[in-house]
Amino acid sequence: MWLVVSAIAIAVLTLTPEPGTNTISFWCLKCGTRRGVDVLLNILLFTPLGIGLGLYYVRPRTAALIALGSTCFIETAQFLIPGRDASLRDILMNFVGGVLGYYIGRYWRTALKPSRPAARILAVGATILWFATQLFSSWAMQIAPPRTPWWAQMRPERDDYPAYFKDKLVAMSLGSLSIEYSDELEDSTAEVLRNQMPEGTPFRVSITDVDTTRPLSAIAIISAGPVHDVVWWAADGRDAVFGTTVRGTLLGLRTPSVRIKGVMPESRGDTVELAGWYRRGWYQLQARDRNGYRHRDLRASPSWGWAFVIPFPLYAFGAGVMWLTALYLLGVWVVLGCWYARSVDSSQMFVAIAGMSFGIILGLAVAPILYGLPIARWSEWLAAIAGGSVGWIFGTMNRNVR
Repeated sequence: MWLVVSAIAIAVLTLTPEPGTNTISFWCLKCGTRRGVDVLLNILLFTPLGIGLGLYYVRPRTAALIALGSTCFIETAQFLIPGRDASLRDILMNFVGGVLGYYIGRYWRTALKPSRPAARILAVGATILWFATQLFSSWAMQIAPPRTPWWAQMRPERDDYPAYFKDKLVAMSLGSLSIEYSDELEDSTAEVLRNQMPEGTPFRVSITDVDTTRPLSAIAIISAGPVHDVVWWAADGRDAVFGTTVRGTLLGLRTPSVRIKGVMPESRGDTVELAGWYRRGWYQLQARDRNGYRHRDLRASPSWGWAFVIPFPLYAFGAGVMWLTALYLLGVWVVLGCWYARSVDSSQMFVAIAGMSFGIILGLAVAPILYGLPIARWSEWLAAIAGGSVGWIFGTMNRNVR
């Protein structure tokens, strides 16, 4: 049943026609605006199929041939399906996902109830992987303005936004540069701004007569071409959304953006001034209207790795980002805590607890400090500690004493 469901899901997700035409070369491994996300999603797409093959104890070579044959068939069929792009990269990543899933399906029992030596290997290996992930996320959250030339886009009509901002854009500026119309910025000016942005160059817009019933729409964008946007403001109902390119963006991952709620004018005809910048790991958003001044400061987290690969391209961090990040950390450390508990006997429990504590400190304090981000907020520490504690309790139940 698992194999049948996996095969049906793969067919629906890959062989359904989509609007548009095929534009990506089959041989291009770096094509696409979000190639990093595409790589991960293609791996995950075939992982359930591999898990099914592993659960049925199919031979490794046979499972590999089934995964490879399936993805080759799908990519060949996509040449004939409108709006689908066949690529060598998809074949390779689907195959990786199938093989990975196979070994998950084959050895999940070992991971669930490992022997003491196996648990020790899993705990140490997973802690190293956790720290590496936190290091990568901290590195990827560094602001990284793309190279010039840059273009100013005022009220752009973009296919990647669900609506078009038709209201009045009164003023727009980046740092000390006032922008009056959509056009290419002078290279020397853009290069100066590019060098200033890591120190917190504000991107300001002033808008009026806003329709607060409209879904997400781009107010103003500084763009570095068709692939990357440098910085932008968007409207989403009564909320405003700010974003800027980071290192993760340049790898083809999702770009984190931040929401400031309820700042759009309640009455049409009122004006609001928005300003936003990202500096040393802090997003700072400001809104000013006739009723006063509001702001939102949000620290970037080394635990935002999940946000780089979410399947929702226009997701913006609201108040829920704290809880989503805490949930991610809770899940990670439940697993790690269980393995640490199973890796030792009762006489060595303090060694395992010290190892867990050291791992948490590495990921939530050392990793961000190394890349100039703030130390993780209290909710992340609490979630990691709670997850490790719950995992430890599960791990000590029917602990394998071998």
